[in-house]
Parts: sequence; C-alpha cells; structure tokens
Amino acid sequence: MNPEEQIVTWLISLGVLESPKKTICDPEEFLKSSLKNGVVLCKLINRLMPGSVEKFCLDPQTEADCINNINDFLKGCATLQVEIFDPDDLYSGVNFSKVLSTLLAVNKATEDQLSERPCGRSSSLSAANTSQTNPQGAVSSTVSGLQRQSKTVEMTENGSHQLIVKARFNFKQTNEDELSVCKGDIIYVTRVEEGGWWEGTLNGRTGWFPSNYVREIKSSERPLSPKAVKGFETAPLTKNYYTVVLQNILDTEKEYAKELQSLLVTYLRPLQSNNNLSTVEVTSLLGNFEEVCTFQQTLCQALEECSKFPENQHKVGGCLLSLMPHFKSMYLAYCANHPSAVNVLTQHSDELEQFMENQGASSPGILILTTNLSKPFMRLEKYVTLLQELERHMEDTHPDHQDILKAIVAFKTLMGQCQDLRKRKQLELQILSEPIQAWEGEDIKNLGNVIFMSQVMVQYGACEEKEERYLMLFSNVLIMLSASPRMSGFIYQGKIPIAGTVVTRLDEIEGNDCTFEITGNTVERIVVHCNNNQDFQEWLEQLNRLIRGPASCSSLSKTSSSSCSAHSSFSSTGQPRGPLEPPQIIKPWSLSCLRPAPPLRPSAALGYKERMSYILKESSKSPKTMKKFLHKRKTERKPSEEEYVIRKSTAALEEDAQILKVIEAYCTSANFQQGHGSSTRKDSIPQVLLPEEEKLIIEETRSNGQTIMEEKSLVDTVYALKDEVRELKQENKRMKQCLEEELKSRRDLEKLVRRLLKQTDECIRGESSSKTSILP
Repeated sequence: MNPEEQIVTWLISLGVLESPKKTICDPEEFLKSSLKNGVVLCKLINRLMPGSVEKFCLDPQTEADCINNINDFLKGCATLQVEIFDPDDLYSGVNFSKVLSTLLAVNKATEDQLSERPCGRSSSLSAANTSQTNPQGAVSSTVSGLQRQSKTVEMTENGSHQLIVKARFNFKQTNEDELSVCKGDIIYVTRVEEGGWWEGTLNGRTGWFPSNYVREIKSSERPLSPKAVKGFETAPLTKNYYTVVLQNILDTEKEYAKELQSLLVTYLRPLQSNNNLSTVEVTSLLGNFEEVCTFQQTLCQALEECSKFPENQHKVGGCLLSLMPHFKSMYLAYCANHPSAVNVLTQHSDELEQFMENQGASSPGILILTTNLSKPFMRLEKYVTLLQELERHMEDTHPDHQDILKAIVAFKTLMGQCQDLRKRKQLELQILSEPIQAWEGEDIKNLGNVIFMSQVMVQYGACEEKEERYLMLFSNVLIMLSASPRMSGFIYQGKIPIAGTVVTRLDEIEGNDCTFEITGNTVERIVVHCNNNQDFQEWLEQLNRLIRGPASCSSLSKTSSSSCSAHSSFSSTGQPRGPLEPPQIIKPWSLSCLRPAPPLRPSAALGYKERMSYILKESSKSPKTMKKFLHKRKTERKPSEEEYVIRKSTAALEEDAQILKVIEAYCTSANFQQGHGSSTRKDSIPQVLLPEEEKLIIEETRSNGQTIMEEKSLVDTVYALKDEVRELKQENKRMKQCLEEELKSRRDLEKLVRRLLKQTDECIRGESSSKTSILP
C-alpha cells in the first residue's frame, strides 16, 4: 500500500473523511481535492488532540478561508514536533509530497496515543454531541473531566468482572463505528474511556456510545446469562468495518423475516376465514406472500451459515447469486399481484380496518396492513444499498468481491424489472376496470387474462407516421388502444384475431431495432416498434406461442420479407360485430380493389357482364349499395384456364376495363367527398391515399409575390388542398365575426346618433318656447 492509500485509509477509519462510493483510481488526486479546503485537516487534528482547533470554517468559499483552515491544522501539528508544509503547497497542489510527509509523521506520532486510547474519541467531541442529542442536560457532569487522561479498562470473559450498563437516553449513531441505543437497552461494555466514549456490544453489534448516556447495572440487576453475547470481548478494533456491515445485514434480514412471519400468522391467515371478502379477493390480497415469507426465512438461514466461516472465506455474494432465480420468481410474482391487492384494499378499506383492529392492530388498522404489504418492495431496494456498503469495506482480493459486484447489478436489474412490472399491471388494472371509449363487441373482462401488455409505436400500411398504441394480448385476440387526448382514459382502436396472422421480425434490417410486423388475411400490415429489447423479445415469444397453437394455421416468420398488401383493414369503426372479429373500414380506393376472383365453375363467368351492369346500375342510386358489394370481394387468385378461354375476346376485355374505370372514378369521387364532409380523427387512417408515383405540376404563389412551378404528388396535393380549405373556413369564420361586430357597432352608433339628435331637437324646442313667452 503506497503512502497515499495509507493516508486515505487512515482518515476514513478516523471518521474525518467520507468513504468514497467507488474504487479510487488516483489516491493522490483524491487526497488533493479532499484536503484542499482544510476542513478534513481541522477535523483530523481535533480528533487526535481534542480542542486544538476551537473554531474553523466548515464551508470555505474563498481562498483565504481555505488557507486559514490549513494554518489552524499546522498550528495544532506544532505540538507534535513534526515537519510541517507550506499552506500554499496544499492549496495549489504543488509539492504535495511534503503534505504526505507531514500527514505520515502525524500518523506515526499519534500511534502510541491511539494504542493507549483505542477509542480515539475526544471528550470535547463527546460533550458536543451530548449537548445536541440530550436536551435534559445530562452532560453537565462531564465538563470537568475534559482534561483527564483516558484509561483503558480491560474486560475478561468472567461475568463478575464484566461491566454492564443500561441506557438512560436514546442515542442514534452518526458514524459507522458508533452504536445506536434505545432507552432501557442493556449494553456489555468492552472498553472504557473516562469522560468520553465507551465501546460496547448490543444485539451482536459492537460500537461506540457516549458514557453519560448510560448507568452501570449492579450485580443484582444483571442478566442471568451474560454468555448470550459470547465472543464480543474478542472483537478486534480494526480500520475495516466489514464485520459490522455484515452483521447489520444479518440483523436486518432477521428482523424483516420476523415481520413477514408476524403479519402472516397474526393477520393474513385469519383473514382467509373472514366472511366480508370473497375467496377471489382474499387470494388477490395475499398473492404469494406466504411463499415470499418462507423464502426469506431460507435466505436468512443461508446467510447465517455463510457468516460462520472465517472472513476470508465468506461467500455472501455467491449465496445471493445462487438464490437469485428464486428472488426473481418470488418478487416478480409479488409485484405482478400487488396492484390487485391494492385494489382490494381500496374497495374494502372499512371492513379490513375493522378486522385489523379486532386482531389487535393499532388504529388505523388499514395502515398497518398497507405498510406491511409494501415492505417487500422496500427491502428489495435496501439490498442494493447494503451490498454496496459491504463492497466498500471489502478488499479487492477478497474471494467474494466479484460475486458481490454481480449481486449488486442483479438486484438493481431486478428492482427495475419489478418497478416496470408494477406500473404495467397497474395500467392493465386501470384499463380493465374503467370504461373504454368506442368499445365494440364483448366486454373486455370476458376475454380472459391478459398475457402481455406494453406501450408501442405502430405504423399502418405504407404510412410512415408512427402512432402511440397500447397492445393487450389475450389468448385469442390482440387488442389495440390509444390514450385519450387528456390522458383521462383509453380509446378502442380495434382487435386482431390471433388465428390467421403472421408475425415477421424486422430487427435484422438496419434502423428497425426492436421492430416486427403483423400481417394476415384479416388484417392490414401493421409495423410495431417496441420501446426496448425486453418487450420486443416478450412479444415475439408470446405471439409465437399463440400462433403455433392447435387453433392456428400460421407460424412465426423469421425472415424480414413479407407481403405488404392486405385486402381487409383494421380500425375501430364499422357495424357491430362479434367480439373476436376485426372491425373493418373501406380500404383506400384503387383499381386493384375491383379485380374479380376467378370463377370456381366456367359457367359462373358467363353472367359476368350482366352482374357488373347490375352493380353499375345500383351504384348510381346509393353509395351504400356499392360498399355492400365491395366488402364481399375475395382475395386475388391466379386466372384459371377456363376464365382465359371465356374472356379471350379483346372486345370483352376492353369493355370490362371501361366498366372498371367508371366504377373506380365513382368510388374515388365518393370517398373524396366523404373525406371533406366529415372531420377525421387524428389517429385514423386517411380516407384517400393515391399512388405517390403520380405527379402534378402545381403553380404556387409565394408570400413575396413570386410565382413558382412545383411538382407534387397527388397525396401531397390533396392534403395541401385540405389545409387550404381549412384555412379558408377559419378565415371565413373570422370575417363573419368581424362583420357581425361591425354591424353591432353600426347599430349602437345609430342609436347614439338618434338619441343625440332627439336631445338636440328637444333643446331647440325648449329655447324657442321660452323666447316666445318673453316677447310682448
């Protein structure tokens, strides 16, 4: 260990320098930044020689404050007769070797004192802490003993010489080497420093506590079995608190397992026989709590077995890694059920509160139940903190060091998965319990259990715009929802039956990470973009499993090529249908939609012209009739030999083509008018989509008066015209409002003028009458 590492370890062990969370790559730079303001140095000299620096700047903001702190430290070092450094050397970082030499000399000079006073705690520090934590003035008796020499009292294993004390006040530890005690606790003292801090053991933990917080227990008051804390008297005082942290993990694990068992035995098991809740509700409330309780007891026993080995053979990280699969299965299942448990707590809060209070819980009883059911989540978060603290005080060469690091990463990952799962299940419960706007078919609660759900971005057909959707997978159908504009609910967007669908991975194509597409005979091509790889793999796995089921005739395609054309669409509009049938809308019109299916019998083609003439005649009466025929079109097939023979006449083909063009023109115009006659929803598929290969030359006038010729596609032109129409409507509305305001102002002005004229006329008449009366 080089001098820089020795100084860092020394300062951390004395509690004047905060332990770094990560491994220090450059100890010298770490020391320079830590010691530059002089605060750590002042704390150090006060720890070694209490009262050396009475006052120093805890938060120096200027260079002068930092230099003053360093000078105060150097003044304290003068009594140790060590070579000191120049304050500017430390502040500027120049000649830092002199700073190290001084600190090493201080360390060596105080070793003898520390060996005689192993506590290293100052009486002044004790008095200061006591005055802050004890409002009753219990420290007044210690002031006179600040200058007394500390004296070590060695304890033997014989109980007659063992000093046992009882806590008079509560004390909460502020450093890792201190011991938290509560009033009335029995503490076995291992080292004594007069007028200062004592070292003792409580519940298997060893640490320092203020001596004036306790009183000595007489021999008649001592416990009958002091051997309950066997081994405490041999606890070594080291700079490494690995044992203390490990013992803390064991103690908190025991306490956690005890709390779970108490909740299970005292409340949850008796709740199963309660008549106020149904069996389903009780099952939702309990979930797998009993399995979690049993697992935690097993974990506690395993950790205790690990701690029995010598320190260099501890395998705490290895033990946790071996149990990590059980951790995941238990806690993920518990997290998945927790939203349902909260729902039961909310619906039956009064009954559960009465039950808990009848079982002996303090009021409000529902709070006790809610808090204890949330403890598994809080404990899961603490595992990361506890293991990080254990890793800080572990040597890099320890055989369990790598496993501890792996366990930290594993618990962080598990914690993130649990949080995501809880949010997902909470959202799922919200969707199932609240009404869905524009829902069609059977109630969503009758579709069975939700297999998987996540938020995705989707693209319909050839549209490049991505839209946010929530996909919910059931055993037979895939539901698509969107959030309402104000996020106050969900809007139904349609459903896709699992049977007959094909799922194709697109992640092999560059730029399509976590992407797959859904196609089939009953659904338009939909491209799904997942938020992360975990959701992507889960969707592929679940859809693959359902598609390969006995009721399905499709399989998961592993290639990135698939058919992009589909003859039926996916939407939430249309006539009422069965619960598992996909809703349909009119497809964007194109000539390919009118391609007839080949006849199954040659005679079926003989009446083709007559049928088309009838369709054309009926379509002139109502567009609904045309939609009726168009919805019944069949999928495209290869022409049969019979059809080729029957329709080989050139004249017949030309006549058919003319009829098709007439129908296409009619349908395109009907759809175009319908698209302008009704407002379109933001998340719906455009009503008119023309091939982008067809271009138009548009003459456009800029704001500066310049006229330019621009080539645009039909789609862009239609949307541009749509925007212009909307702007014209808005402008027309504004002009109408202005006109109404102008008319109103004119009427008001007219009334005002009439009133003024009337008043003027009356005044003139009055003056005339008065003049007439004056004349003789």
